[in-house]
Amino acid sequence: QVLQSLELGDLVAQKAVIGANIGQTFGFVKTGNAEMGFVALSQAITVGGEWLDIPPKTYAPIVQGAGLLLHAKGNDAAREFYDYLSADAARKVLVKSGYEVPE
Repeated sequence: QVLQSLELGDLVAQKAVIGANIGQTFGFVKTGNAEMGFVALSQAITVGGEWLDIPPKTYAPIVQGAGLLLHAKGNDAAREFYDYLSADAARKVLVKSGYEVPE
């Protein structure tokens, strides 16, 4: 989406290698088998290096969320983790890791 939006798709297509998933793509970049790639910001932050922020209007956002299933109703650890994800401490960790969190 980003490459097409920026009208770079045809230029890059000749050299592009597409990973089966974001983890494989990250592996290509991390090991040097690809000079650059589109990976999760949280992965790039973890290993360091250089990255560019991609303009949000050039791609459809990937929305991630958390839920507590009925099956976990009596699972105190699941409830505690779910509650933790809404706490300020967890929100700070998520933002530091490159994620956007809802207000």
